[in-house]
Amino acid sequence: MKTVSPSIRSSVMLLLLLGFILPAQAIQHKLDFETGLGGWSAIKGTSLFNWARWTGGTHSGHTGPASAHEGSY
Repeated sequence: MKTVSPSIRSSVMLLLLLGFILPAQAIQHKLDFETGLGGWSAIKGTSLFNWARWTGGTHSGHTGPASAHEGSY
């Protein structure tokens, strides 16, 4: 019985692996904090602050974003 060299075996495995990986498409990610927390959540017992959504300005000047951030990535 003829044995296959390790380099040929590695090449075949790499080609098979790439054949499964390359056709996969990235999942569309949409970020929008206008109606919720965008799927983010705090792990109980680990967050120093309560997460809350607020509308309007911040309590002190120049301490927050000028507008909401949203987009697709």
